Amino acid sequence: LDHNCWYQPAGEMVLLKGARYTMAQFARYQAGTGQDAHSFVSPPGLVDPARREFHLKPASPCRDAGVDVGSKADFEGTPVPQGKAPDVGALELKAP
Repeated sequence: LDHNCWYQPAGEMVLLKGARYTMAQFARYQAGTGQDAHSFVSPPGLVDPARREFHLKPASPCRDAGVDVGSKADFEGTPVPQGKAPDVGALELKAP
């Protein structure tokens, strides 16, 4: 696990091998498991998840925060990357 944006508004975010971690304990999770060294905890900045609009807002921390995994396009066919690096998530923010 790595290069992810983790977000859980309340309660436990990770349950791994009996250990439970909240968002505030993410650094402890990283140190204790060796997972997600380049991941971060933040609201992802989605347009409107309640209405199933999962595109990124321009100020999203997920913008240009991904890593090249060999994908040439996102799930809608938008070429990847549109900026300095791929975005975290299934949908690339289209360049203006």
